[in-house]
Amino acid sequence: MAGKMIVGVAGGSGSGKTIFCRQLEEYLGAKLVTTLQHDAYYRDLSHLPKSDRAATNFDDPQSLESDLLVDHVQQLILGRDVESPRYDFVNHSRHRSGVVLTAKPVILIEGVLLLTQVKLREICHLRIFVEAPESLRYERRRSRDREQRGRSDNSISEQWHQTVKPMHDRHVEPSKGWAHIIVPAAKPNQKAVELVGSYLRSELDSQGM
Repeated sequence: MAGKMIVGVAGGSGSGKTIFCRQLEEYLGAKLVTTLQHDAYYRDLSHLPKSDRAATNFDDPQSLESDLLVDHVQQLILGRDVESPRYDFVNHSRHRSGVVLTAKPVILIEGVLLLTQVKLREICHLRIFVEAPESLRYERRRSRDREQRGRSDNSISEQWHQTVKPMHDRHVEPSKGWAHIIVPAAKPNQKAVELVGSYLRSELDSQGM
Protein backbone atom coordinates (compact mmCIF):
# COMPACT_ATOMS: atom_id res chain seq x y z
CA MET A 1 0.00 0.00 0.00
CA ALA A 2 3.00 2.27 -0.45
CA GLY A 3 2.16 5.75 -1.67
CA LYS A 4 -1.46 5.71 -0.47
CA MET A 5 -3.14 6.40 2.85
CA ILE A 6 -6.36 4.41 3.27
CA VAL A 7 -8.77 5.88 5.83
CA GLY A 8 -11.96 4.11 6.91
CA VAL A 9 -14.73 6.22 8.45
CA ALA A 10 -17.53 4.25 10.12
CA GLY A 11 -20.36 5.03 12.55
CA GLY A 12 -24.08 4.63 12.98
CA SER A 13 -26.65 5.90 10.51
CA GLY A 14 -26.94 9.67 10.98
CA SER A 15 -23.80 9.92 13.08
CA GLY A 16 -22.18 12.58 10.90
CA LYS A 17 -19.77 10.46 8.83
CA THR A 18 -20.49 12.21 5.55
CA ILE A 19 -20.00 15.68 7.01
CA PHE A 20 -16.74 14.59 8.63
CA CYS A 21 -15.46 13.15 5.32
CA ARG A 22 -16.44 16.29 3.41
CA GLN A 23 -14.68 18.50 5.93
CA LEU A 24 -11.60 16.30 5.82
CA GLU A 25 -11.54 16.46 2.02
CA GLU A 26 -11.86 20.25 2.18
CA TYR A 27 -9.03 20.42 4.71
CA LEU A 28 -6.68 18.29 2.60
CA GLY A 29 -7.86 19.52 -0.79
CA ALA A 30 -9.85 17.61 -3.41
CA LYS A 31 -6.69 16.89 -5.43
CA LEU A 32 -5.44 14.65 -2.64
CA VAL A 33 -8.60 12.69 -1.79
CA THR A 34 -10.73 10.00 -3.42
CA THR A 35 -13.87 9.01 -1.48
CA LEU A 36 -15.74 5.73 -1.79
CA GLN A 37 -19.16 5.17 -0.21
CA HIS A 38 -19.77 1.68 1.17
CA ASP A 39 -23.51 2.10 0.65
CA ALA A 40 -22.95 2.52 -3.09
CA TYR A 41 -22.13 -1.20 -2.98
CA TYR A 42 -25.55 -2.45 -1.87
CA ARG A 43 -26.45 -5.53 -3.85
CA ASP A 44 -28.62 -4.96 -6.93
CA LEU A 45 -32.17 -6.14 -6.14
CA SER A 46 -33.72 -5.30 -9.50
CA HIS A 47 -34.50 -9.00 -10.06
CA LEU A 48 -36.89 -9.01 -7.08
CA PRO A 49 -40.47 -7.69 -6.85
CA LYS A 50 -40.59 -4.20 -5.32
CA SER A 51 -42.33 -5.47 -2.20
CA ASP A 52 -39.46 -7.92 -1.58
CA ARG A 53 -36.87 -5.23 -2.19
CA ALA A 54 -38.44 -2.93 0.37
CA ALA A 55 -38.56 -5.76 2.92
CA THR A 56 -34.80 -6.40 2.65
CA ASN A 57 -32.68 -5.84 5.74
CA PHE A 58 -30.28 -3.21 4.42
CA ASP A 59 -28.60 -2.94 7.82
CA ASP A 60 -27.20 -6.46 7.70
CA PRO A 61 -23.55 -6.67 6.52
CA GLN A 62 -24.52 -9.27 3.91
CA SER A 63 -26.63 -6.68 2.07
CA LEU A 64 -23.41 -5.08 0.80
CA GLU A 65 -20.97 -6.33 -1.82
CA SER A 66 -17.95 -5.58 0.34
CA ASP A 67 -15.56 -7.78 -1.66
CA LEU A 68 -16.13 -5.57 -4.70
CA LEU A 69 -15.34 -2.49 -2.62
CA VAL A 70 -12.11 -4.11 -1.39
CA ASP A 71 -11.17 -4.92 -5.00
CA HIS A 72 -11.81 -1.33 -6.06
CA VAL A 73 -9.64 0.02 -3.23
CA GLN A 74 -6.86 -2.38 -4.24
CA GLN A 75 -7.11 -1.16 -7.84
CA LEU A 76 -6.86 2.47 -6.67
CA ILE A 77 -3.79 1.58 -4.59
CA LEU A 78 -2.20 0.34 -7.82
CA GLY A 79 -3.00 3.67 -9.47
CA ARG A 80 -5.85 2.41 -11.63
CA ASP A 81 -9.21 4.13 -12.14
CA VAL A 82 -12.33 2.26 -10.99
CA GLU A 83 -16.04 2.56 -11.72
CA SER A 84 -17.88 2.66 -8.42
CA PRO A 85 -21.56 1.61 -8.51
CA ARG A 86 -24.35 4.18 -8.17
CA TYR A 87 -27.22 2.97 -6.04
CA ASP A 88 -30.87 3.96 -6.44
CA PHE A 89 -32.17 4.03 -2.86
CA VAL A 90 -35.77 4.57 -3.95
CA ASN A 91 -35.94 1.47 -6.18
CA HIS A 92 -33.24 -0.55 -4.37
CA SER A 93 -31.22 -1.22 -7.51
CA ARG A 94 -28.01 -0.11 -9.15
CA HIS A 95 -27.91 2.38 -11.98
CA ARG A 96 -26.56 1.00 -15.25
CA SER A 97 -23.58 3.34 -15.18
CA GLY A 98 -21.34 4.00 -12.20
CA VAL A 99 -18.98 6.79 -11.17
CA VAL A 100 -15.37 6.78 -12.36
CA LEU A 101 -12.94 7.39 -9.50
CA THR A 102 -9.26 8.15 -9.95
CA ALA A 103 -6.42 7.14 -7.65
CA LYS A 104 -5.22 9.88 -5.28
CA PRO A 105 -2.85 9.87 -2.28
CA VAL A 106 -5.65 9.63 0.31
CA ILE A 107 -8.47 7.12 -0.17
CA LEU A 108 -11.44 7.68 2.15
CA ILE A 109 -13.91 4.83 2.62
CA GLU A 110 -17.15 5.76 4.39
CA GLY A 111 -19.82 3.39 5.65
CA VAL A 112 -22.02 2.37 8.56
CA LEU A 113 -20.87 -1.26 8.49
CA LEU A 114 -17.32 -0.63 7.34
CA LEU A 115 -15.54 -1.82 10.47
CA THR A 116 -17.64 -4.99 10.70
CA GLN A 117 -15.78 -6.37 7.67
CA VAL A 118 -12.37 -7.94 8.28
CA LYS A 119 -11.00 -7.27 4.79
CA LEU A 120 -12.03 -3.62 4.93
CA ARG A 121 -10.53 -3.17 8.39
CA GLU A 122 -7.27 -4.73 7.30
CA ILE A 123 -6.92 -2.52 4.24
CA CYS A 124 -7.19 0.71 6.26
CA HIS A 125 -4.14 2.49 7.68
CA LEU A 126 -6.44 4.58 9.88
CA ARG A 127 -9.87 3.56 11.20
CA ILE A 128 -12.23 6.23 12.52
CA PHE A 129 -15.60 5.79 14.23
CA VAL A 130 -17.91 8.82 14.21
CA GLU A 131 -20.56 8.79 16.92
CA ALA A 132 -23.59 10.81 18.02
CA PRO A 133 -26.51 10.18 20.41
CA GLU A 134 -29.20 7.82 19.13
CA SER A 135 -31.96 10.44 19.27
CA LEU A 136 -29.93 12.80 17.10
CA ARG A 137 -28.99 10.06 14.65
CA TYR A 138 -32.67 9.16 14.27
CA GLU A 139 -33.70 12.77 13.60
CA ARG A 140 -30.94 13.19 11.02
CA ARG A 141 -31.97 9.96 9.27
CA ARG A 142 -35.64 10.91 9.30
CA SER A 143 -34.86 14.28 7.69
CA ARG A 144 -32.69 12.64 5.02
CA ASP A 145 -35.19 9.91 4.15
CA ARG A 146 -38.06 12.38 3.95
CA GLU A 147 -36.24 14.88 1.75
CA GLN A 148 -34.04 12.66 -0.41
CA ARG A 149 -35.99 9.40 -0.60
CA GLY A 150 -39.61 10.54 -0.34
CA ARG A 151 -40.42 8.26 2.57
CA SER A 152 -43.16 8.69 5.17
CA ASP A 153 -42.49 9.12 8.89
CA ASN A 154 -44.21 5.80 9.58
CA SER A 155 -42.02 3.83 7.19
CA ILE A 156 -38.88 5.52 8.55
CA SER A 157 -39.85 4.74 12.14
CA GLU A 158 -40.75 1.15 11.29
CA GLN A 159 -37.45 0.50 9.56
CA TRP A 160 -35.50 2.14 12.38
CA HIS A 161 -37.03 -0.06 15.07
CA GLN A 162 -37.17 -3.27 13.03
CA THR A 163 -33.69 -3.28 11.46
CA VAL A 164 -31.61 -0.11 11.91
CA LYS A 165 -31.44 -0.07 15.71
CA PRO A 166 -31.18 -3.87 16.21
CA MET A 167 -28.41 -4.14 13.59
CA HIS A 168 -26.67 -1.10 15.05
CA ASP A 169 -26.64 -2.73 18.47
CA ARG A 170 -25.54 -6.10 17.06
CA HIS A 171 -22.96 -5.02 14.47
CA VAL A 172 -22.16 -1.31 14.36
CA GLU A 173 -21.67 -0.40 18.01
CA PRO A 174 -19.37 -3.39 18.71
CA SER A 175 -17.28 -2.50 15.63
CA LYS A 176 -16.27 0.71 17.40
CA GLY A 177 -13.69 -1.41 19.21
CA TRP A 178 -11.73 -1.72 15.95
CA ALA A 179 -11.36 2.05 15.55
CA HIS A 180 -8.09 3.87 16.14
CA ILE A 181 -9.96 7.14 16.73
CA ILE A 182 -13.48 7.87 17.99
CA VAL A 183 -14.88 11.24 16.92
CA PRO A 184 -17.82 12.78 18.82
CA ALA A 185 -20.02 14.41 16.18
CA ALA A 186 -23.19 15.69 17.81
CA LYS A 187 -21.91 18.95 16.32
CA PRO A 188 -19.42 19.46 13.46
CA ASN A 189 -16.06 18.60 15.00
CA GLN A 190 -13.53 20.80 13.22
CA LYS A 191 -10.79 20.11 15.74
CA ALA A 192 -10.98 16.38 14.97
CA VAL A 193 -10.85 17.17 11.24
CA GLU A 194 -7.73 19.26 11.77
CA LEU A 195 -6.03 16.60 13.90
CA VAL A 196 -6.71 13.80 11.42
CA GLY A 197 -5.90 16.05 8.46
CA SER A 198 -2.59 17.13 10.00
CA TYR A 199 -1.64 13.52 10.65
CA LEU A 200 -2.41 12.54 7.05
CA ARG A 201 -0.44 15.48 5.67
CA SER A 202 2.51 14.49 7.82
CA GLU A 203 2.35 10.90 6.58
CA LEU A 204 2.12 12.04 2.95
CA ASP A 205 5.07 14.40 3.45
CA SER A 206 7.13 11.55 4.91
CA GLN A 207 6.40 9.57 1.72
CA GLY A 208 7.37 12.53 -0.45
CA MET A 209 3.87 12.98 -1.88
